[in-house]
Amino acid sequence: MRVPKIKKLKNGLRICVIPRANVDSVTIHLKGFAGSSYENASQIGAAHLLEHLNLLKGNKNKILINGGKILGVTSRDDVLYMVKVLKEDVLDGLEFLFHIFDKNDFSSEDILIQKKVVIQEIKRSQNIPERLINSMSYKILFPNDRLSIKNTGYENSIRELNTKNINFFQERRYTPNNFVLVLCGNVSQNSIVPYIENFFCRLPKGKRSDHVKHKRNEKRETQRIKMNGIKQNYIKIDFYGYKTNEDRKYSSAILALVLDTFLKNLIREKLGYVYGISCNSFSTGTYGLFSISLSCEKEKVQEVIKVVFAALNNIQKIASVRNIEHVKKRIIADFKFRFEKTSQIAEFYSDLLLHGNESQNHLYELKAIKKCDMKNIVGSALEIISQEPKITLFTS
Repeated sequence: MRVPKIKKLKNGLRICVIPRANVDSVTIHLKGFAGSSYENASQIGAAHLLEHLNLLKGNKNKILINGGKILGVTSRDDVLYMVKVLKEDVLDGLEFLFHIFDKNDFSSEDILIQKKVVIQEIKRSQNIPERLINSMSYKILFPNDRLSIKNTGYENSIRELNTKNINFFQERRYTPNNFVLVLCGNVSQNSIVPYIENFFCRLPKGKRSDHVKHKRNEKRETQRIKMNGIKQNYIKIDFYGYKTNEDRKYSSAILALVLDTFLKNLIREKLGYVYGISCNSFSTGTYGLFSISLSCEKEKVQEVIKVVFAALNNIQKIASVRNIEHVKKRIIADFKFRFEKTSQIAEFYSDLLLHGNESQNHLYELKAIKKCDMKNIVGSALEIISQEPKITLFTS
């Protein structure tokens, strides 16, 4: 696959079209700087609630009747609106996404109903320890920061949101120069780009949003949270990682999989202390995390934590040349598997266009992964483990 060309409209909207003639559909991603990190104190929960409300706009029913799919996702750093349609319905998909920028005219009934839906979503996440511990870990990673508050907001903050707060967030953040539009599938670049340019150039340019800056917690910190009804204890150990636009994220991703493989083999296969354990390197526009997550019996918590830190302190032996090369092959294979799906390609490029740098593309990433050697990986490891860890425990 060739590196796609990027087109920037006069109003700042960046467009990327990736033709794939071997499919009968088109996946369209509209992603922008309108995630929860951009909320102020009076807008907590507005980003996510607005995503729900915006999905009510435009020609939604026409897309669904024709078998298309529509999805919205609000993260910390951005909001995503995804439309997947048959190739003959691509203009309907673009029309729907165009109306995401419309000035709000939601009825009080629409707002009330979507508030109820969001509150149910918040309650549902509280029943899933693996999701809840991830959210709670941000309290000690980024104290006194919007990140320390649940991405969706809390039940009370949702109830307190009013039309003025919601509309102000929309007007300030939903401008074309804060968004990227990526199409991947059976679509002609020569015909669709002029259409998009003529259609979307009607949107007025607004004030550009910069990436939010977050203040780290440099202290070692542990938080213990008692949860009723759980039969295992849940553990999450966090270090700060690397952002999407940083090349060190590649060595961090390799390191995470090397450590993940080692810990699974030791703690699960040899000791039998856990069923689920994972080590992940996560990157987004404004921050990155290097995290180890697992669950085990209460009696094994301290022993498991000791094993994890012993592995971290012995990383130079664990990250052998053989292990590194094996993991690199797995990452590259997974990368290529994902690029067989239009939705994954659209996700990759919408994220990279919004949060990455101009040099980055799929070929750049593959080359960067192949180039990573023991020196790069051990360097990242030493940088990560020199930090004071943040540990979150869910106890029964």
